[in-house]
Amino acid sequence: MIKLVYNCLLIFFFSSLALFANPDTISIQNEFIKAVVNNKDSKGRFSLETTLGNPDNINDNYQDLIYGKPIPWTSYTTLLIDNNPYIFGNEDKRLKRRTNQRFNYAPLNEQLITNNTIISSTSIKHFSVTQKLGFFRNPNTNLNDSLFIEYHVTNTSPETHYFGLRIMLDTKLGQNDGAPFSMGREQVESEIQLAKKDLYDYWQAFDSLTSPNIISQGLLSNPEKGLITPDIIHLANWGSLVDQPWNAAYKQGDSFIRKGEDQKDTALALTYNSKPIEPNQTKIFKTVYGLGGISISSGELSLGISAPKTLLQTHDSPVLVIAYLLNAGGYDAYNVSVSFDLPNYVTTLKGKTTESFPILQKGKQLQFPLLIDFKHLKSTSIPISFSVQSSTFNSNSIRHNINIIKPPKLTISIPKIVTVGQTSPNILITPIIQNKTSIPIKDISVFLSGLVPSTLPPFEYKAKTISSLKPGASESLSWAINSSSLKFPFMFKIVANSNFAISDSKPVILQKKVQKDKLPLSLYSAANTEAPAYITLKLTRIYLEKNQQLVLQYPKKSVKFIDYSYSSSNPLLLKHYASKNYITFQPFQNDQDYLYLHYYVKDNMPLSFTLLSQSNLGINNKSESNPTQSLIQTLDLTLPTKNDIVRSSKQKE
Repeated sequence: MIKLVYNCLLIFFFSSLALFANPDTISIQNEFIKAVVNNKDSKGRFSLETTLGNPDNINDNYQDLIYGKPIPWTSYTTLLIDNNPYIFGNEDKRLKRRTNQRFNYAPLNEQLITNNTIISSTSIKHFSVTQKLGFFRNPNTNLNDSLFIEYHVTNTSPETHYFGLRIMLDTKLGQNDGAPFSMGREQVESEIQLAKKDLYDYWQAFDSLTSPNIISQGLLSNPEKGLITPDIIHLANWGSLVDQPWNAAYKQGDSFIRKGEDQKDTALALTYNSKPIEPNQTKIFKTVYGLGGISISSGELSLGISAPKTLLQTHDSPVLVIAYLLNAGGYDAYNVSVSFDLPNYVTTLKGKTTESFPILQKGKQLQFPLLIDFKHLKSTSIPISFSVQSSTFNSNSIRHNINIIKPPKLTISIPKIVTVGQTSPNILITPIIQNKTSIPIKDISVFLSGLVPSTLPPFEYKAKTISSLKPGASESLSWAINSSSLKFPFMFKIVANSNFAISDSKPVILQKKVQKDKLPLSLYSAANTEAPAYITLKLTRIYLEKNQQLVLQYPKKSVKFIDYSYSSSNPLLLKHYASKNYITFQPFQNDQDYLYLHYYVKDNMPLSFTLLSQSNLGINNKSESNPTQSLIQTLDLTLPTKNDIVRSSKQKE
């Protein structure tokens, strides 16, 4: 709690420190972690440390996760181009002195910070390679306490070339440089290589289950976030991995202690095998490393459980749950049994929900990975329980809730009415697709619904895609449309879909541009220049929104409504409210339709006719309420002169 109180002050403090930053390094940091990148000699190499770390753990403040003080150099990435290894970034004397070897390098041509992301770029042989480091929201803690490590690789040559990648991390847990790795069912304490088929979605490392000083975690697979499982993970002492940029010597079971040392020094290498990349093709390699999240129930038989804190309702891939059991009772436990308790709508894809052991030695830790899936989530949470019983110690249990949250929503912004010009039928539709939520949205499809194919030119597509939208981001799309074959007004819809978000659709109405001096209501004819006289008003096409109707008010004392006539063959529902001196009727369906309204003028008083729009629900036979109305036009006139009568008569069709 105390840590959270000081978060705001810490962020301000961090911002102030930027003014006095070490010019040999560049860095990004938040209230949880700090990433530091070498900007001096071996440019591009990085380290990771905590700032305030886990808000619930005061022991993990300002601790190392990837070694590298004061200037990172011990972790590096290898680019394998057509079977030739190149170390990403610039050459430095320390690595040469350490290995006594000459390596090939891919020196940087640019390194900068933008949008809380450190970007380092190089061009080597046939490839353009960019390293991106930025904050990542950890699903197991729901905090930005992890670092994504991402490489964009583009083949810039006209020929296909082979490319492989190895990310070597000199991992460290605070002061502990030899904490075991928890990989699936294995607690790894010596050298091992694991193939893709043996890997789970994430791995963790901690020094103690009962009271861990710091918990680290690496995410290996999450297709929704662009994480693809590496082909091989090699866990070894740092010396073995740093000396060989590719295909380091492997001896299963070797100690994590470096040759000539007496302390463990762990490291790991994630390898993506060499594969062809076509000309102009870009491939992305991405992994995540940072703090981990484990719920703990201490006891003689201590338990831990790690699983996502939240999932979207639209989540459609399996979820990894890992439970931990540690015999902390001081002596062996007998007749030990463990079990998961899952809701009936959860399916187990991999792992066992119950296991038994005749004996669990003191200090022994076991791990129980469980891959689960579920369909048609309707509840607000998924409760997962894990328990242990023994004939030696008291039983223990732990519970973890995965909260289910509503998916983000796509929003389309575009004017509802688009005007088509008088001179050209070609128009450009430019909707803006927005993500106004705090959750990223990917795989977005935007398409036009209700348009006939002839309206789109040959180069245009009915549907277009957006790969992803970050929180608060937007992207503009455009369609060229030929409206020459359409009858105005014409309505179609723009629809934005994603399997990971709530869809949105917006209607768009194409309407022909009307000259500004051409108002819908006008005097069509008058039978006399003085009262009493008969006059006719003409009303041309007006578009209204759905459930809207037209209202025409007339001066009650001076004018009497007689009759109406119209050009359309479709019936026109017109109602006359004599006591209120107005008529109501529906708008026309076509631009060419018009309505004649015939009135008898009793005297020579000034005449004023008011045309309005209002909801259909506002007036019916049972009620004459006054709903909200919108003014369209006011026509002020007196009986016209003879010349006016002649001019108006020439308008007759």
